[in-house]
Amino acid sequence: MPEDEININQTVDRLWGVLARRRWWVLLASALATMGTLVALSLIPNRYTSEATLLVVQQQIPQRFVLPTTTTDMREALQATTEEVLSRTRLLAVIDEFGLYAEDRRHYSPEAILSEMRRDITIQPIESQSPQKDINSFKISFIAHTPQF
Repeated sequence: MPEDEININQTVDRLWGVLARRRWWVLLASALATMGTLVALSLIPNRYTSEATLLVVQQQIPQRFVLPTTTTDMREALQATTEEVLSRTRLLAVIDEFGLYAEDRRHYSPEAILSEMRRDITIQPIESQSPQKDINSFKISFIAHTPQF
């Protein structure tokens, strides 16, 4: 054990001596790495995400008492919801209501703004943990470049 402690002490002393002799190189490298990181972070665009998770609850009352009003599959319902959310009229109403893409509306056509908004919206099904792997919820998210509208 004492020999190991001596070797560790010698190694630490050598390392400390190298750092003391080369302190300006260490400080310069640290400063350059910090400045490079700050420049890279300032160039990366900010992205803000708003998410909503929608849970679909199946009929709780047995079918012998109340007949179901719909026979659509959850995947079909998700597809219909996706089409409704991404429809032209719905998106234009949301853009007008919240004042989204104010700068872009001055320079681009409504179709260009709609395609940009469709790119910023994501609808993702969430599979349940049950063995059937049914879809009983989905997540709608919107990504913006500013935190305010």
